[in-house]
Amino acid sequence: MGLGVKILIYFLVLLAAGGAIYLLYLGIVRDTRRLKIAKRGISEVEKKTFTDLLRKKFASANEKTHFAVVFVELNDAKRLKEEFGDKGYADIMLTLQMRIGRAFPHGAKICVYETDVFAVYVDGEQDEKSLGEFCARCLTEARKPIRLSKKNTLIADVNVGASSYNAFDGTPAQYLLNLDSALVNSKRKGPNQFYVFDSTLVRADAKDSAYYRELKQAIAENEFSLYFQPIYELGIGEAAAYESLLRWNHKRLGGMLQPVKFLHAMERSGDVNWVGLWAFEQLLVARQRYDETHDEAHGAVFSMNLSHRQLTDAKLCDEFLRILKRYSVSAKDICFEVGEGSLIDKSVQVKENIEKLRKCGFKVAIDNFGLDGKTLSFLENLEVDWIKLDKSLLEQARDGMVNEAALAELVALAEEHAIKLVAQGIEDAVTLEYVKGEGIGYGQGFYLGNPLPPEAYKL
Repeated sequence: MGLGVKILIYFLVLLAAGGAIYLLYLGIVRDTRRLKIAKRGISEVEKKTFTDLLRKKFASANEKTHFAVVFVELNDAKRLKEEFGDKGYADIMLTLQMRIGRAFPHGAKICVYETDVFAVYVDGEQDEKSLGEFCARCLTEARKPIRLSKKNTLIADVNVGASSYNAFDGTPAQYLLNLDSALVNSKRKGPNQFYVFDSTLVRADAKDSAYYRELKQAIAENEFSLYFQPIYELGIGEAAAYESLLRWNHKRLGGMLQPVKFLHAMERSGDVNWVGLWAFEQLLVARQRYDETHDEAHGAVFSMNLSHRQLTDAKLCDEFLRILKRYSVSAKDICFEVGEGSLIDKSVQVKENIEKLRKCGFKVAIDNFGLDGKTLSFLENLEVDWIKLDKSLLEQARDGMVNEAALAELVALAEEHAIKLVAQGIEDAVTLEYVKGEGIGYGQGFYLGNPLPPEAYKL
């Protein structure tokens, strides 16, 4: 046997031994974490044991029965599994389980209730204040950095919902519905929030919680996706931007749903806030992928729409910045499209959010801009990067009803303030030539490109 072969065998033996030692170390770490939970008197139980406990409590309940349950949901579970793999995700969950256990008193029981949800049972009478304190401690513990390796440190985002037992809550199923409702309401407040169910209030409709679960499952199973429609710089015929449009490939309804079919319901329920954060992250994924296949000279802006409901969220910009840090994408390459009504809204919060987005480096576009005296009068005082003209402008042009003087004034104002002007609804060559002739520099519409999956535009 040659010297080289002996060295190779020796190296492989060392490598195998190193791997075995590392796996042993991981096992010791996991066992140590579980031991720490046990030492605090926190029982780690299976989901069946947990649900059996609830059933028994309800079966023997009387006025002296007091307990509470807390749900803790890990956000972005799908992304974390993809990024760190099954073993890394299991490590994250085990670390969180240990830390969440610290927030509760001796005798509490904790289980993995779903792949991304912990359930904690706490004995004793708990009022809203004490439950709120448990929830706050949960958030504090869960938000501590998790070191997965020398290079990877994670700060988890979670939401917490809680409900104390009430002798008149009825069945275990109704009680779990209360917990679902609490978790839904915490999620609608934003990431890293908690909500304690108040039994004195009218209970949330079961359909409301079911709708939240349906949205969550749709994201987990890739039913939601972003389509993209190009915005062309008409002078050179190249895409200057891509607008993202949410689509839902609904398995139950059996087809691709456009936003008009579900966004109103999301707005009404408040789910548009957290689904919007998911969509923003998918936009960043697409923009980062775009950078990998295009040189800087062809850098396009990627845009998404913000609803009025989203703009009333005080944490909106902070949440966008928190997500942006995970990606090698610049804020200047992202544009938020807001309705004309939002820009003239009297709400201080809406105005502050739009101003803060621009100060953070994001671009802002007015969507569906109308051409009349009122809109032109306040345009000079607005700081925006893009103006997207309402589709009705081109419809009016076809009918010969456009106010040419007002349009010329708008084109001049846009040029003066270095604002990109976009004509929406270009559906044929005649309309395209009309838009160019009016001095509008950018265009969007089915004639230039349909909303399609990202791969269709090599994004």
